[in-house]
Amino acid sequence: MYTIYLAGGCLWGVQSFLKTVPGVVETEALLQAARDYINSREDKERIVVEVLALNNYVRSADEHQDYLDRHPEDYCHVPLEMMRKYK
Repeated sequence: MYTIYLAGGCLWGVQSFLKTVPGVVETEALLQAARDYINSREDKERIVVEVLALNNYVRSADEHQDYLDRHPEDYCHVPLEMMRKYK
């Protein structure tokens, strides 16, 4: 088993989508670490993919964990057809 960390905008939507991907056994939403990093960059539009060691792991509050599972009527930028792709 491998552990990976992904940054992807709306933490609720990213977590909800990743939970549907075959082989994913656990997810946890992170908040500030990725946002601080992105905001510190001068030329944001040129960021595509960067692979770095994780050095600022900040778990989101419990209220954000599995948020869309508990509030399915709420909004997310991930389209519903993508959320249901692997269900």
